[in-house]
Amino acid sequence: MTTGAVEQEGTPKCSVLQYQPLPYPLSTWRMITLVDDDDGVREATANLLRSHGYEVQTFESGRTLLGWNGLNETSCIITDIMMPEIDGFELHRRLVCAGYRRPVIFLTALTDSLAEARMRECHVHCILTKPCSERSLLDGVRSALSSAPDAP
Repeated sequence: MTTGAVEQEGTPKCSVLQYQPLPYPLSTWRMITLVDDDDGVREATANLLRSHGYEVQTFESGRTLLGWNGLNETSCIITDIMMPEIDGFELHRRLVCAGYRRPVIFLTALTDSLAEARMRECHVHCILTKPCSERSLLDGVRSALSSAPDAP
């Protein structure tokens, strides 16, 4: 993995990652599913997770995720909230109604008190506010995976 710093006036410093596959197989493989309508956020987040050894499946919308036949293969879902068609709240509701019991992480730019209350009511594993640090994201994923059931 190679990193480079990007800094614009008034914005926090962030790392730009270039994915390079690990030279060895992982002993404990778990798939992370990432849903975000922003191509840049989706790809940067997926590359970060891959650079830390995770298998990542990406989707540009909740609708495409719900139409995927591999949902039971994933150990954790990270989803944006503000997306067209099916937002993160509705996606989570549909997953719960369908019996999906794996951890869900909300990754969002929403910070108002009404949105925060609604997110807490969903009982997701954790809520990360964009932009979140690499460490916060990885800690959230590790925590979610440690609480994930081994079987669907």
